[in-house]
Amino acid sequence: MAPYRPLRVQEGKVTEQGERLLAALEAEIKSISKLEHELARTKVLLLEHVTRLRLGANPELVLTALRVALPHERTLALIERVDPVLSTPAEPPAHRANEGLNSRDDDASAGGRR
Repeated sequence: MAPYRPLRVQEGKVTEQGERLLAALEAEIKSISKLEHELARTKVLLLEHVTRLRLGANPELVLTALRVALPHERTLALIERVDPVLSTPAEPPAHRANEGLNSRDDDASAGGRR
């Protein structure tokens, strides 16, 4: 990686294009720093859970703890590698509260006979 060198300035000022480029580069550096921090935190969490597994912790409990601790996209990627069936979100059961009412209405229209 080349050492950082300040922009060469002609006649003591940076051009408008240079200012935009400088702002974009600084924003990218800030974004990379945030990503590095997030990755370092994730690595520490993963190392802690590896230790728990090696010490005999229940894998389901470790996976649940990872789901809580890690960002959703990382957890999903991890689960897909471990067990693709677990990675598919469960669909909530269909709401059937009115299902019994319909059959009673049908019974009433039939004169209460079954």
